[in-house]
Amino acid sequence: MIKTWIADVTPLYETETYRRYYCLVPDFRKEKADKITVWEKKAQSIGVWVLLQKMRQYYSLDEQANFNLSHSGKYVLCSVDDSGTKGAEVGCDVEMVGRYHAKIANRYFAEEEIDWINGKQALERSERFYRIWVLRESFLKATRKGMQLDMKTFAFHMKNMEQKWELSRQPKDFGKKYYFQEYRVGNGEARAAVCADRCEFSKTMKRFCF
Repeated sequence: MIKTWIADVTPLYETETYRRYYCLVPDFRKEKADKITVWEKKAQSIGVWVLLQKMRQYYSLDEQANFNLSHSGKYVLCSVDDSGTKGAEVGCDVEMVGRYHAKIANRYFAEEEIDWINGKQALERSERFYRIWVLRESFLKATRKGMQLDMKTFAFHMKNMEQKWELSRQPKDFGKKYYFQEYRVGNGEARAAVCADRCEFSKTMKRFCF
């Protein structure tokens, strides 16, 4: 199953709390955090790795278990495949909901996705934009192709009866099927999505508190 945890890193904005968790991460992550000058980003860097370590401990996972990390604003996110399947693909993304970026949508989203976003009143378009954003990011991260993929070669649509997302089309070189799970964070201030090449997802995210 794909397990997903989320955490609010604002406690790490306090120096004493930050140093306590900083001591728990490996040297390479410390070095990465040390190079970051923005405190919020430093908290994200340390917080997301601690979250991974806590998941490994909680589920008794070894370091070979496939995982993916994401962060945005005050949130860090981690998804882990606990099956032990070699080569399993998993990607996750979390984004704080902000304003609707029509230019970004027109450049990177599929036409049918843009139509779905624009099918609602302005207040709902922002949330719909970020729902598509995190789905797309999770797919790019799961496939490990990132921006190498042509953004117009794949598109999402929702299966209305099941209220689940699926790819209505995907790049030609991708023969396997991908599955998706989306999450609403807090009161809707953020959206998250997970992509994997297996269909078993935790229905809710577990919250970890620093």
